[in-house]
Amino acid sequence: MIHILAIVMVLIGVILTSVGVYNIVEGSKSKRWPTTVGTILKSEVKESHIEESVEYSTDVEYSYVVGGETYLANRISWVLEGVTEPRKDEVLQILKKYPPGQSVRVFYDPKAPSIATLNTAISFRTHLPWVIGVLLIASGFGLYYMGVVV
Repeated sequence: MIHILAIVMVLIGVILTSVGVYNIVEGSKSKRWPTTVGTILKSEVKESHIEESVEYSTDVEYSYVVGGETYLANRISWVLEGVTEPRKDEVLQILKKYPPGQSVRVFYDPKAPSIATLNTAISFRTHLPWVIGVLLIASGFGLYYMGVVV
């Protein structure tokens, strides 16, 4: 049973590490992307009910035009929401910057203009998935080793 738990921890750790590294790489690349003007279409708090707790996240949608084609996107930043549970007041604080109808600067991938973000900053929260992933991988290997020794 310990071996199965160790393997699951390592697999989850690999997934989190991969997602974290992807977000950091894409966030770094997006700093050099071209920009265009977009318009906020929707800016709401999204509530997810998990058993007895509630998780809050942003639900933002914006449109922008690249090469005469209109695109819709919803990424605010490369921070993976849900890794840390933001409080409702934190989400409302973020949404204050993006009221419906407001013009915003949109960074878009020149190779795939449908991929866009409003914020290219790499913050501590952007690093959390890979840090947690590495800790899970190390813990899984440690648990596996301890299970073999015992």
